[in-house]
Amino acid sequence: MDQGFTATVNDTGVNENIRNIAFETGTLSARIAVLERLAERVLFVNCAAYVYARHAVLNGSRNEDELQAEAQAAFQRQLKIAEDG
Repeated sequence: MDQGFTATVNDTGVNENIRNIAFETGTLSARIAVLERLAERVLFVNCAAYVYARHAVLNGSRNEDELQAEAQAAFQRQLKIAEDG
């Protein structure tokens, strides 16, 4: 896709409007990628907060590694739900 945008943007025979559309589409694609990474970070933080809060309420005796593994598992479950949804 990047090669197609580059060819379109650099081609002198292409209408200026098409070059602008190609450039803006590439910009939007980059911004969407940033938003996806941000959403995944927010989701992970929420999963971890849930696991640690539940641990505190239940006064569990699990160690840090077990809690991190549970938070990661919760995160992966939520990602799967989001992909399937």
